[in-house]
Amino acid sequence: MAELVYELMPWEKLGDKQFQRQIALTVRKHEEYPSEQFDKNLVELLKQTSPCTDGEEPLEMVVDKPITVYRGEIDKSVHMGLSWTSSLEIAKKFASRFGKQGNIYRVKLAPEMVLAAYSDDGEHEVLSIVRDAPQVMC
Repeated sequence: MAELVYELMPWEKLGDKQFQRQIALTVRKHEEYPSEQFDKNLVELLKQTSPCTDGEEPLEMVVDKPITVYRGEIDKSVHMGLSWTSSLEIAKKFASRFGKQGNIYRVKLAPEMVLAAYSDDGEHEVLSIVRDAPQVMC
């Protein structure tokens, strides 16, 4: 298996920051609870690159106007973490995972506050650092 991965790896692209962004966002999308260090490195990469909007099925969409996002948290969640959703229903689902009754937060983001917004996932996920933005508990 390792040999196959090695053969398929596009080694020439690994130095390309845009390619790194695409890979990092794809990996993060599939992680249940990304590590704090991964997110810290991801934020730096996202600040240095632009959204991956090319192709028939782009990974990201561009947010060009203010957007209201929600976050459902339980006790396992990182408080005010990077992952938000533009869907209140999805936030409610995250706030009630594992039989818990968590909290739901709402915040309005200016376009420049959006680090990334997935275009192809059912969670309507938006990545943003919102610690300085006024949050409202729903």
